[in-house]
Amino acid sequence: MAIKLKKLTDEAPRPAVQEVLAAAREADPTTPPVRAKPALPLAAPEPIVGLNIRCRISTSEAIAQHAAREGKSMKALVMHALAEKGIHIALEDMEDRSPSRRKGR
Repeated sequence: MAIKLKKLTDEAPRPAVQEVLAAAREADPTTPPVRAKPALPLAAPEPIVGLNIRCRISTSEAIAQHAAREGKSMKALVMHALAEKGIHIALEDMEDRSPSRRKGR
């Protein structure tokens, strides 16, 4: 016997913000009034580009050692250093989003 699953698109639409606020006021009239903030339009995602820096192996190793001591990736360390110099760095670029790698590579 096959089980028929409900499609996500068949779900009821979400209630409007004003309906939710009215229900909350009705449930507890002692709560202070709340105004819903208008939803901000979502900006298109900014494209990601590569940045290739060539340096001596000694420089690369020094950056890698410093990054390891701070528990950051080399990219995150460089981005934080650039931010400290006053260069605008997007918050997403300051995060360490590198995939975990096998030890010994």
